[in-house]
Amino acid sequence: MSKGKAPISTGVATAARRVPRWGLLVGFVLWTGAISVPLGLFSAAHRAVLPVAKESLQVSSSGEEQWTIVHVLAEDCACSRSVIDYLADRGPSKAFAEEVTLVGGGSEAAERLRRQGYLVATVEGEQLCADFGSEGVPFFQVVKGGSEPSYSGAYFDGAFRGDAGFQDLRTASRLAAGGFVLSRPVYGCPTSERLKSVLDPFGWK
Repeated sequence: MSKGKAPISTGVATAARRVPRWGLLVGFVLWTGAISVPLGLFSAAHRAVLPVAKESLQVSSSGEEQWTIVHVLAEDCACSRSVIDYLADRGPSKAFAEEVTLVGGGSEAAERLRRQGYLVATVEGEQLCADFGSEGVPFFQVVKGGSEPSYSGAYFDGAFRGDAGFQDLRTASRLAAGGFVLSRPVYGCPTSERLKSVLDPFGWK
């Protein structure tokens, strides 16, 4: 009788060994898929070049010779928050007029920047998209005397902050001195519902 039971015992042990292996394989596949989706979306949102306004977003009036830096940011965007911190820490430039346009409001950031001396305006993301075809942040413009921007692009030379740091003041200084700067492509956070649905359909960011 013991010989009759031996195959049954062996079969159960074999099944017990096989189930965890399949379970581990299935678990690994599910885990890989679960982590790759948000990482893929995050990568897409930061590798896609975002369309930004080519027309001036300056709201203040200025003389013909006045150079103005217009910062376009969103408080719910981590990329923009780093720029907000940078602006609040350094304060407005003495060489240029500076103003900030906050997409989607952001009263806390607006008050923080106003206390530092910046002129702050707010705009809804859909309005910015409809009026200017602008669908991403952060970016800045350099405008002379209310004319078309001489520059409208990113703060950095690549998708991520480089060793050279923020390029807004350097860019404005070069343009004011008669130089030329190509507008850097903007990588960051989408602000229009259209682009959010493409780059971040599940709202991971």
